[in-house]
Amino acid sequence: MNHGVSLLRRLSKVWAITFAIVIFLLSNGEWVHAQTFDKKDTRTRQIQGSLHSTRGYSRFAKKKKTLEEGLAQYRQIAIMDGNLVTGPVTNSGVISYGLIGNDIRVGWPKGPNFSSYIWGAFFYVGAEVVGANGDTLHIISDNIPGENSTDQTHELATMPLPGYYNLDRPGSLNEPLIKGISEDVGRDGFPNTGDEGEGDGKLQPEEDFNLNGVLDLSMKNEVNWFAISHRKETWPEYWPVGSYPGDDREEGEERPGVRAGRWNGEFGAYVRADQEIYYVMDDRENDEFPYYPFPGDTANWPNGRRGLGIKIENRNYQWNARLAEDIMICIYDISLYEGAQDLPKAVVGMYVDPDLGGSFTNDDAFFDEIDDITYAWNKLFISNEGLPLGYFGFAFLESPGLAFDGIDNDDDGIIDESQTNGIDDDGDWE
Repeated sequence: MNHGVSLLRRLSKVWAITFAIVIFLLSNGEWVHAQTFDKKDTRTRQIQGSLHSTRGYSRFAKKKKTLEEGLAQYRQIAIMDGNLVTGPVTNSGVISYGLIGNDIRVGWPKGPNFSSYIWGAFFYVGAEVVGANGDTLHIISDNIPGENSTDQTHELATMPLPGYYNLDRPGSLNEPLIKGISEDVGRDGFPNTGDEGEGDGKLQPEEDFNLNGVLDLSMKNEVNWFAISHRKETWPEYWPVGSYPGDDREEGEERPGVRAGRWNGEFGAYVRADQEIYYVMDDRENDEFPYYPFPGDTANWPNGRRGLGIKIENRNYQWNARLAEDIMICIYDISLYEGAQDLPKAVVGMYVDPDLGGSFTNDDAFFDEIDDITYAWNKLFISNEGLPLGYFGFAFLESPGLAFDGIDNDDDGIIDESQTNGIDDDGDWE
């Protein structure tokens, strides 16, 4: 059963949408209240052949090399297992990945009683625009499989930007565009602190991040994942210019910034959750329609920037504390590139295919209008392996509205509410 959830908003170059999703996987009859984890508390097509991964996952199918060029060559997978929810995420906007061998999926609980719950969940942004011929067009940018260009050179999809993870893989025949961080940072594990062992050319036990017994001055991405907080070998040598506050570099400068060798966290150079992933993608390769978001740029793939002109920064969080151990929180910051045309009518959401317990049948779903949660279950409550199943829930936690348009943007009865006006608009501070 497929189910979509979406939110209608206006996108302009002067503000960005921040959009949070909570995934909770629960044993039958044991509920965690998603509203406990609001934004204020927690903010802390087939592409089988183009993903690299570990833990026994391999490249199951070949595909045309042309579809691995452009930004598609940077598409990767990472496995999140920071709590009882575990499974793959791609850096192109996909949660879970049944497309690879049909068995690499997000599920619950981690361990021998694991059952898959999600075949795939695909993030999307859509908008109504006026095309080059004056026609009204409806463009959707996503990474749902199966949409390729007519000449089969590329996919019409959101794709990851390079620079946000270590591209230096073992056995690579080319000089990597982005290398890994150095382990020679001293006993505290952080660069530029001047602590014992930093820069001495000797391996301290605390410096051996990848546990290979060697002092690596530029770690290789042995796990072949994009950047995840607990695997430092996936981190880039330094983060892209402008990817964090306080970056003193100018666009085009190729030198480390102040967060080089540290995690590029949402609120600082540190890891806020027990496990966190970070990537950035855009939709420049979605050139299906004659719409040019950047006036004057009418070039086709791979030189032009097409799609809707959007950029999406994503972070997923997991905590293993008792009240959060069944939850994955996903935050998407969506903005328009500088110079892109405004999008007066836009929608964002997730297209979700649960397939609880690995089954392709017997799934059902319901939307709880009081708690704003879509949840799904298998009618038999038994997986294909005979294990008990619970419920799978999917909810929007928070999305900012406009605090100056006189409209109740999120249908909660409050007009012109704001997270930054210092007023308890919804009366939940006590």
